[in-house]
Amino acid sequence: MFNTLAKFLEEITTFKGRLPRLKYVLYKIEVLGILLVLGVMAVQFLHSYGEPLPLISASIIVLFAVYTNIALTVRRLKDLDWYPLCLLLLLIPGVNAIFALILYLKKGTKGKNSYGYDPLMPIASQNKGQKRKNNKTRTH
Repeated sequence: MFNTLAKFLEEITTFKGRLPRLKYVLYKIEVLGILLVLGVMAVQFLHSYGEPLPLISASIIVLFAVYTNIALTVRRLKDLDWYPLCLLLLLIPGVNAIFALILYLKKGTKGKNSYGYDPLMPIASQNKGQKRKNNKTRTH
């Protein structure tokens, strides 16, 4: 169980690699669920004990939410072969809604791109495709 939890936390907090849209949506939902549970626990603790500890906990929860959302979005942008700083478009009112829809709906780059291999395709088949392209360019 701890291996699974550690793997999940690594998966949602890393900036390495690409993230296909289905995993992006699922991870966003899972992170939202975790945040809701932690938020309810912090509020219950505040009402029960009236101490500032929940405020500190809430701050940590918010920082976790921001960090994981940035990490997931950067990896999703890499899957689209877009520059990761495009995530700043999410800060522009109006543009952010359209940009978020693009992140949720647009298919990732097929095959290898600037940020790595296609996570939906076996690496061996991507290498074969790359070798075929190289052989075609050499013969012409």
